[in-house]
Amino acid sequence: PAVHCPHEVAHFLVNGADMLLPGVRGADEAVAALSKGAPVCVRVFGNPAAIAVGSLAVDGVEIAAAVASPGSRKGVAITVEHVVGDALWRHCGRPLPNAGFNVDDDGGGSITVKPIDGVAASMAARAGAADVSELDAGLAASTLNAASKEAGGDAAGGA
Repeated sequence: PAVHCPHEVAHFLVNGADMLLPGVRGADEAVAALSKGAPVCVRVFGNPAAIAVGSLAVDGVEIAAAVASPGSRKGVAITVEHVVGDALWRHCGRPLPNAGFNVDDDGGGSITVKPIDGVAASMAARAGAADVSELDAGLAASTLNAASKEAGGDAAGGA
């Protein structure tokens, strides 16, 4: 089973972070029935290849709630065990799963993961968005709203 995130979240995962609930934007239906500790993978919206594997840090119903109400949950969603770019990946010859993965060999080997056009359009349509950037804009808006509520204001900056 897989949990899905915007491509901006991938940067944090490949640099060693666990997957946080606010970054979860989608999940396979099977995830809701899983218990804490169950193995899952993380995928970027619009890219069918996993960027990380780990175990649920919460029950699957918490993941489903985070998907249903973006920005409403805090904490770790997935304890990440392996990511594209880690020691296991390097030991296996640095394979890139598809054209959405890019390694910047000139700048220290950082990895970026992007949607793949045909896949991205299909995923956006299923989510009711015009394109993946609209899904990403929803992430930014919900993150801003959640941060503003924590500070006691609204998304427009009021108090």
